[in-house]
This record gives sequence, C-alpha cells and structure tokens, in this order.
Amino acid sequence: RERAKSKHDEDENLIDNKVAKVLNNLGCVHYEYGDLNEAIVTFEEALEIQRDVIGDGDPGTEPGCLAMASTMCNIGYVYLEGRKFEEAIVIMEEANEILQAILEPENKLVLNTLDNLGYAYAKSGNYDAALKNYEEKYMNEVEINSHGSTQLEIADSLRKMGYCHLKLTNHEKALEALTKAEQIQAEHLPPDSRKLTKTRELIGIVKYQILKFPGMNELFFRLITRTGIRNPFDNGLCECSCASPALEEDDIEQHILKRPQNSSKMSGHKVTYA
Repeated sequence: RERAKSKHDEDENLIDNKVAKVLNNLGCVHYEYGDLNEAIVTFEEALEIQRDVIGDGDPGTEPGCLAMASTMCNIGYVYLEGRKFEEAIVIMEEANEILQAILEPENKLVLNTLDNLGYAYAKSGNYDAALKNYEEKYMNEVEINSHGSTQLEIADSLRKMGYCHLKLTNHEKALEALTKAEQIQAEHLPPDSRKLTKTRELIGIVKYQILKFPGMNELFFRLITRTGIRNPFDNGLCECSCASPALEEDDIEQHILKRPQNSSKMSGHKVTYA
C-alpha cells in the first residue's frame, strides 16, 4: 500500500512538473510580446507549483530543481527588464544557491547567473556585492579557460571588476583589473575596437585619480564611500561626483555595465523555454 501511495505521488509530481513547464513557456510568450506583468504572474504560478513538488526536500537534490532554478532566473530577468533590481536580486540569489548546489562552479549557467547578480547589485548601488559576484565569475572563468571560456569573456569580467573598484574608490585595484583587461583586449580585438577604446579611457580616469592630490572634501567623500555608508531613503551607496570629476558616468556605466543578454539555455540572462 505504501509503495502504491509513493508511486501515485511520483505520478502526480510528474504531472505537476509538466504543468509548470507549460506555464514557464507561456510566461516566455508573454515576455516576448512585451507583457512583463503577465510574464511575471505566469512564471510565479510555475514557481509555486515547482516549490510544492519539492516541498521540504533539498532543492539541490530533488528532481525538477534545475527547472525551478530556471524559472527563478526568468523571473529575475523580467525584474531586470523592469529595473526592479532589489526584487531581481532576491530571486536570483535563491536560484544561484540552487545552481551552485547542483552544478560545477564553472558551468555556464552558474557563470551567467553570477553575471546577472553582479549587474543587479551594481545598478542598485551595492558595488561591494556586485564586485563579489564578478570576482567569483572571473575566478571560475580563469579555471576553465582551456575548456571553453574565452579570453574576451575574462576581459569583460575584469572590466566590470575595475568599474566596481573605481566606484568604491579602490583605484589601485581598479587599475590592476583594467590593465589586465586591456592587455587581453589588445591581443584579441582590432586597434579601433570601441570596447578597447573605452577600457583605455577608463584606465586614464583611474590613473588621474591615483596621481592627483586629493583635497579635504574628496578625502571625506572617499571615506564615506569606502566605509559603505548608505542613503537612508533608498539604501544606495553614498557617492559624490567631486570624488571623480573626470568620470563620464553615464557613458562609462552604459558601456561597462550593459544589461546581460541571453547566451545559453536556462542561463537566466533572458527568459528561456523549458
């Protein structure tokens, strides 16, 4: 009797997982047609079913957990599209925990989710957390360089790390990361590449910050930034433009911190069909 009950539960879970798969795919359709609200609602319906199937089990070992992590990444990506960065962070952190429990650190799904998290944290003003995710991604990419991770992908991670260090006024570390990125790009990109040009511009900005003599106001604002004091109204990192007078903020940020794009199945970089 117990065996029959167990078989019945397994069959029900199988059916529920298939329903969740259909809902996930329907959410993708809503997204592709630009209806972000319906996409979120449908993805969340799929996720609710997937959570019920897994129950109190370990998400890292239960069947269907990878599909659940994919649905979470889809939700997170739609939040990124809507510039709801805090909501994206919460759901993608949960997805990342599951993915890292199931997959090897160098798996493309893990790398892409770390990149998404870095982007979300940076856009929300939490550069410490963004840097942590970009550094983890970079270290994993270095480990698998001979197995498929390209040099230019490593350079992109270094550029993002350099940008975060600059925002945190860690200028020496920013210069180190950006110089490594520039060396890789110079070897693999044409001399007139826009990416290479922007990296060199950012290196120039960092060198300016290192070589100039800071005034008392700038020292004060550097101290605020480095100690992580946050705005009580939006929890954003306190910054001051006078700490980086040569930084063309919008231009540099848009070039370094581009919104992640889809690059592999269930990456979390874009909504993906199950």
